[in-house]
Amino acid sequence: MTGAAAEPNDPRPGIARQAINSAILIARRIRVVSYQNSGRTWLRVMLSDLGVKAKFTHAGAAYRYRFGPDAVGSNIDNYRHRRIVLLVRDPFDAIVSNYFQATMTDGVFQGDLKSFLRDPQWGLARLLAFNAAWYTARDRFRDFHLVHYETMVEQTVAELERVVRFMGLPSIDRDAIAASAERNRFDAMKRREVAGELYERFGDRFSPGGKPTTEGLKVRRGKIGGYRDYLDDGDIAFARNLIRSSNYPLSFE
Repeated sequence: MTGAAAEPNDPRPGIARQAINSAILIARRIRVVSYQNSGRTWLRVMLSDLGVKAKFTHAGAAYRYRFGPDAVGSNIDNYRHRRIVLLVRDPFDAIVSNYFQATMTDGVFQGDLKSFLRDPQWGLARLLAFNAAWYTARDRFRDFHLVHYETMVEQTVAELERVVRFMGLPSIDRDAIAASAERNRFDAMKRREVAGELYERFGDRFSPGGKPTTEGLKVRRGKIGGYRDYLDDGDIAFARNLIRSSNYPLSFE
């Protein structure tokens, strides 16, 4: 007996295969780490459709912890015996998504995007500090795999396959990976959230659906370079200067 089948609208493998995948992830001590709004929800859903229930964490960067830039990467040593997938996103696009998360979802900030970008507690300095701290510590983990959100957008099947192989899940073939990538294209995921399907499956990581504006959805835009629609020349100059002065590893190579 191979275990109960997935529900009719659920593309995941049966319970037995999901249990095997979970056992492998536990044995290999896998964690997927990211700053908020770096694409982890998308990666989570694609992996879930493959029967992979990975452990995701913001590792102290979630707004509810209220850590500032000096402390946001302070618990890295807690993960030194784990295999880490670090998911990063262009900081310009990420900070715009952070703003909508902080104001519309978490309610920790009141003010406009211009103020949020420059805010010493919640803004760009915090995002840069987190990503730089985790990348700098990459040799301290049992193993380390870097994922760029932008690469995941442009080469979804190849990047998802690299993540799956790093996790040590050889039984998942490329056809299944390609099917999950196709099912979770941005527009398709947005339709699924609006319909309430993702909320039913994943709970309040998604909105209940039927939101009147794109900004109220978890699957908001996902556009590479979309920050240009929100940040003016002064904002972009400020961000570039801060990135330069903080020695942020732009290439993460």
